[in-house]
Amino acid sequence: GKTIENLIASGEYAAATRKISRKLDTARIADPVAASYLAQPEPSWYFYAGKAAYRQQNFADARSNLLEYLNRVQTTSYQNESLYLLGAMAIEEQDVESALLHLELVDKNGDQSYYQLAGLEAGQLLYDLRRFEESLTRYKGLGNLPAVQQQMLANSMQIRNLIQLGRDKEAKSQTDAFKKTFGKNKEANDHLASFEYERGKKAFTNKSYDPALRYQKNVLKKHKNSSYADDAKYFIARIQTTMNRTKDALKTLDEFQKQYPGSDLLGNVYLTRAEIHFRDEQEDLGLAAVKKATEIATTPSVKRSSLALLINTYQNMGLWDGALQKTREYISLYPNASAIMSKKISIGIFLSRANRYTEALDYLQKI
Repeated sequence: GKTIENLIASGEYAAATRKISRKLDTARIADPVAASYLAQPEPSWYFYAGKAAYRQQNFADARSNLLEYLNRVQTTSYQNESLYLLGAMAIEEQDVESALLHLELVDKNGDQSYYQLAGLEAGQLLYDLRRFEESLTRYKGLGNLPAVQQQMLANSMQIRNLIQLGRDKEAKSQTDAFKKTFGKNKEANDHLASFEYERGKKAFTNKSYDPALRYQKNVLKKHKNSSYADDAKYFIARIQTTMNRTKDALKTLDEFQKQYPGSDLLGNVYLTRAEIHFRDEQEDLGLAAVKKATEIATTPSVKRSSLALLINTYQNMGLWDGALQKTREYISLYPNASAIMSKKISIGIFLSRANRYTEALDYLQKI
């Protein structure tokens, strides 16, 4: 039959898992005396089990098998891939620190393909955390990458980090080099748009709102067909909201929804609408906007923040049944969130406010 490698490579993950399980189940019998008489499987079987589970989105089994594999070996050809997969799972689970830990352990002297992939992922995470100097160092350390798209991304992110660090002369020099090297590539437009967008973000952070608006409008003028067009349009609304230009902001948000109906920023749009309505003491409109944000948010971070805001909104408006329902949903979706105990205690408080005192006391005693 097919080897485990071939089964996984061809996407036959269930078949691979069955074959691996037969091999590993005998090594996992409960009786330690009996187990000592059995030949232990090669450590690579745990790697295959972990990889097959990962491909099937079974992260619990994937993690336990990959960690078992790493515990049984020192350095092997699968070490970098194992660490990369552990990092990739942590990214999907929004456990950023765990992701960085595993990605940083990927060995530069090991499998280069996974070292480079880990570097690209780690660089992005560090950038998202606003650790721009570390992100810049990570991208620089990747050297020459095999794929043009990867090299463009690494060079582009170096420029964006330089902009955020205020190293404008270096950023301009590298931007000129980027245009010279990649200017004819059809994907270069997206990266060039990102530099303009980044300068707008930097100006906004520095509270230079008029320059921030100009940079974002430049994205729409020079790079209207780039993937940053919707980002720039939304950012214009955010800047207008910050400047208390409420009518302009709402007009921009209306235009956004007409121009980019499939954008993954629609959840953010409704959160910004909610912010405007709450600021104008229009609670019902604000609540409706937050509800809509929770319904349509596609990115995990926005979905989570919109749900947290909805809970706070229900609480502030004294709508205890809604607060209870959404808090329970939050706990179910994010059991490992840093503020999870606070959310659990909130359930007891909301039950009490809803005059369900006995239920509240029983619940609080259990936690």
